[in-house]
Amino acid sequence: MDRNSSRLVLVDNDFLDSESGGESSSGYESSDSTNINSSFAPSHRAHLSSQNQVMIFKSTAGLQDSLAFILSMPELCDVTFLVGKDQVPVHGVKAIVATRSRSLYQLVLHHQRQSELMKTTKKRFKKQKPSPYPNTLVIHVLDYEVETFRRFITFVHSGKVKVDVNHVVGLLCASEEFQLPDLRTACKDFIDRCQGHGQRKKLGETATQYLQKVPASKLLAKDRKPSCTAFIAKQPRIPFFKQLEELPSSF
Repeated sequence: MDRNSSRLVLVDNDFLDSESGGESSSGYESSDSTNINSSFAPSHRAHLSSQNQVMIFKSTAGLQDSLAFILSMPELCDVTFLVGKDQVPVHGVKAIVATRSRSLYQLVLHHQRQSELMKTTKKRFKKQKPSPYPNTLVIHVLDYEVETFRRFITFVHSGKVKVDVNHVVGLLCASEEFQLPDLRTACKDFIDRCQGHGQRKKLGETATQYLQKVPASKLLAKDRKPSCTAFIAKQPRIPFFKQLEELPSSF
C-alpha cells in the first residue's frame, strides 16, 4: 500500500517493536490513533524496507461505545452488582471486571467461591427461595450511590466516564478502593479545578456521603479549621456531641 495515497494513520514496525515491551494503561493518558505523535516524519519512514512494512489501525472510540452498551443488556452480562440500600442492579461482564485490577479480580474471585458454596448448600435445602439473578454472579455494594457506581463500572468496561461535581468524590473513592490509578488521577485533577471555581461547598456535601472512605475524609479534613480539628483530636474518648458542646466560644 502506498502511504502517500492512504488516509489511515500508519505506525512504523520498528516503533511497534519498541512499544510492545511496555505496559499499557487503562485510559487517562491514552489517545486514539488520530493523535499519534507527529515525530514520525516521512524521512524516518523512508528507511523501512518493503519486507518490514506493517499497518496498525486503531479505532478505540467505537470499541469503547460497544463495551459501554453491553452494560445496558443484562442478558449479555454475567455479574450483577446490587448497589445501595435499595439493591439496584448494575450489570457487568465478569471477565472484564476481573482483569482491570488485582483488587477487582480478588472481589470477583471471592464472591464466585462464595456463590459456589451457597449453591452446594441450597441443594441440601431445596425449599429455599430462588435467587432473582440465577445465571449471574451477585455482588452486594452497599456504600456507594447508585449512579456513581454505575459510572464507575462504565469506566471499568470502556475506559471512559463522565465526571461531574456530584459524582467525582464517589468515583475518587472507588478508584482508590479498587486500584484504578488513571481514574484516581483524573478525579483528583477535576477536584482541584472545581475548588478553584467555587465548588468547594458542593464537594464537601458530596464527601459527607463517603465518610467511611479515606479519600473523602482527607478532602473534608482540608476544609476544617486547624484549631477545631486539633481540639477534637485531643479528646478521642469523648462522644462527638459532647465535643461540640465543649468547643471554645470562638467557634
